[in-house]
Amino acid sequence: MIEKPTIHTRIGRLLNFLGSLDWLALLLVRLAVGYMFMTGGWGKLHDLKGLGDWFGTLGIPFPHLNAAFVSALEFVGGGFLMLGLGTRLFAFLLSWVMVVALVTVGPQSDPKTLSDWIFMSEFLLILIFIVYMVMGPGPVAVDAMIRRKLGFTDEKQG
Repeated sequence: MIEKPTIHTRIGRLLNFLGSLDWLALLLVRLAVGYMFMTGGWGKLHDLKGLGDWFGTLGIPFPHLNAAFVSALEFVGGGFLMLGLGTRLFAFLLSWVMVVALVTVGPQSDPKTLSDWIFMSEFLLILIFIVYMVMGPGPVAVDAMIRRKLGFTDEKQG
């Protein structure tokens, strides 16, 4: 007689299956965020004067130089995130771009509560970047391929 799986067994199997997909979650979020930054940076590169002028109104020092730097960083960093190359480095650098955005642009949206700050896209992107700084890009990434070539076998370190 074949025993029917218990609810406990079914939940355990489901959780194990979902846990085996962590690589897919890391990949999909990395692709989406990387694409968002790459396309945003590309657009900014095509209006450096306008972006620099706006940075000046925000009080950002050396606004035109920073506009060029941020635009290039977003474009290149977004592309590298999509590839999973230099993921931790670019997550770190882009998180600082988001910190500056929170400090300079955030107050213009007149946040009054903690929730107003937490639900800003810049804050959520910082959290995503923290995940990539800690966990790495996952096994489907150039970084992971380089780690394997160098003899590092712990896939969780991606």
